[in-house]
Order: sequence, then C-alpha cells, then structure tokens
Amino acid sequence: MPERRDRLDRAIAALDGIDALLVTNLVNVRYLTGYTGTNGIVVLSRERAVFVTDFRYADGVEHLRTLLDVVILERDIAGMTVEALGEYAPGCTRVGFEGALPYALADRLRGLAPAGVELVLADDVIERLRRVKSATEIAALPSANCGSTGSSLNVSSRGYNLSSDGSCQSVLNLAGDQNSKDAKIGDLGDNGGPALTHPLLAGSPALGAGQAEADVNVDQRGQARDATPDIGAYELPTAVIAATDTGTVTDASLSSSSGGGCTVNPNAGFDPGLPALVLAALAGLFVRRRARGKGTTT
Repeated sequence: MPERRDRLDRAIAALDGIDALLVTNLVNVRYLTGYTGTNGIVVLSRERAVFVTDFRYADGVEHLRTLLDVVILERDIAGMTVEALGEYAPGCTRVGFEGALPYALADRLRGLAPAGVELVLADDVIERLRRVKSATEIAALPSANCGSTGSSLNVSSRGYNLSSDGSCQSVLNLAGDQNSKDAKIGDLGDNGGPALTHPLLAGSPALGAGQAEADVNVDQRGQARDATPDIGAYELPTAVIAATDTGTVTDASLSSSSGGGCTVNPNAGFDPGLPALVLAALAGLFVRRRARGKGTTT
C-alpha cells in the first residue's frame, strides 16, 4: 500500500499548529486508508497512526494492520477514542478535529478528553491534500472525458456543457452542448473561493456560452454570474464599458475636425419634439416671405 502510506505521511507532515488529528469524515478516512465502512476514525500523530472501528468490521480491516495500528471497539468509538488519546496519541496535548463533526458531538468529546488534552477545530487538513493528485491518481483517471470511471453512474446532460474531446458526443447532444472544443483554460490554482479552479482565458468557447438559472447567480468562487453566464465553475466578469456623454457642444477652436462647431453624439437619443420645431421654423419662414411679397416701393 505505498500510495496509502504516502498519504498518511503527507497528512502527518501537514499537522500545523496541532499535535494530532482526529479524522472522522468518512471520505477522508477512505482517502487515507481505503476503508469503505460506515464507522471508522483515524488518529494521526507524529508518533503513531491508529485506525479505530467497531466489531462489525473486525475481519474486513485486518489488511490495514500493515498500514497502521488497528483498534476494534465494541461501542461509541468516538467517545472511547478520545478517552484513549493518551494511548493513541502519546504526548499530544493539542488535538484537532474536523469541521464535519457535529457541534454537540464535538462538545461531548471535549468533556471526555484526558486531563491536559485540548480538542481544537482543525478543518480542511486532509481536504487540502486531496486537491493535489499524485502521478498514480492522475494515471488512474479515465483517458477520455466520458470514459468509464468504474462506477455504475451514467453521464447525462442538461445542456450547455463543453468537452475538449469527442468522447461525449452521444451524451452531450442538447442545446448549448459543445464537443471537441479547446476550452482554453488556465492552470488549476487558488482564484478565490473554497476550492481550486481553472480560470477561463481569452477566446475560450465557454465564455458567454452558458444558460442563466434563476437559483444560480454566483460561480464556485462567489463571483456574480453575468446575465448570459460562462460555462463551468469560473465566471470571467464582463468588462464594464464606460458611459458615453449624451451630446456635447464645444468651441470650434477646440475641435480637431476641419468643420469645427458642434460635435454630434451618434449615441444620443432622438428628441420627439424636434420635427414639430422644424415645421414651426419653416412655417415662420414662409409667412415672412409672403409678407415681403405684398410690400410697395416708393
């Protein structure tokens, strides 16, 4: 189990500000040990790594003894594990617990901790390790976007998805779906928010190619979605176009054009009173010309 051993070693090395960690989130327990049951805890310290479960899984976890110490308890494995921290994590006085632990349970466990042992929140320790994939994990990923993952789950589309290869054509065939398109994304990194994301680059076919949904108004980072959003977890904000002045009269000497005079804003709104004003001016001109025609000479 070299891959699991490496994960345990990296987890122990990541114990920053704490002497030991109670891993109770079953997703993290499985990541570290491969255990798939429903009742298991990993206690990590620089001195020892211990896996604790109940009697129902005794036979199924025997193989884990080559990876870490295994303890089988009859009941209340969380409470009994904390009571035995002096044995499972010797010399540790500051022990972290994960944020997935219910508040009431965390409060009860604090009361069961041995004298001199403090239980403190130490969230996201294993999650940070899980975000970085090893070469073995990357090699185990399906080679195609819609390739087999070894599960019985079927890939389905609700439209407006993007695949960089053609393996999804039989699935991504609804409105807005794009196949065999270079997504033009940047490297995976911390772009804000709770998880790492790939930023969209200029010219990405994902830009403005999504569909707005009433109950989804921000991306994975918390960035507001545009009216026509981008595809994926990363929304690239649309550049704000500065408002143009609505008609400006300038002195002829300040104008760079040969004609000088007024500059007309092509974006200015149409004045509905303008036709009536022009007609009134023409009528006045016509009356003046008739008056001049009736005059006498002396």
